[in-house]
Amino acid sequence: MVIEHDLAALPAESLSRWFRLWFDPQDERHDETAEFSGVIHSMIAQPHSISIDFGTADPEAFWDMLQLLDDAGATRIRIGSSRAESADPDQ
Repeated sequence: MVIEHDLAALPAESLSRWFRLWFDPQDERHDETAEFSGVIHSMIAQPHSISIDFGTADPEAFWDMLQLLDDAGATRIRIGSSRAESADPDQ
C-alpha cells in the first residue's frame, strides 16, 4: 500500500516509534499460538509517500499511521495500491 501525504517532512521520532511497534524483525513478540505474526513486513519512507506492506498486522497499524500523519499536520492523504496500476482492469 502507498500512502501519499503533503507533509514537508515526516516526523522521524513518531515514525520510528510506529515502526518499532508494528515491525518485529527479532521475533521478540512472537506468539507460537497465534495463527499469524501480526506484524508489518516492510516500510519505505520517501518524500511525500510511505510504502507499507502491512503483512498480517492488525488493522490498527493502518489507522495508527493515518493518525500519525494527521497529528504531524498532513492536510491531504491519498491511499493507493503498491502495485503498478494497469490501464486494463483485467490484468
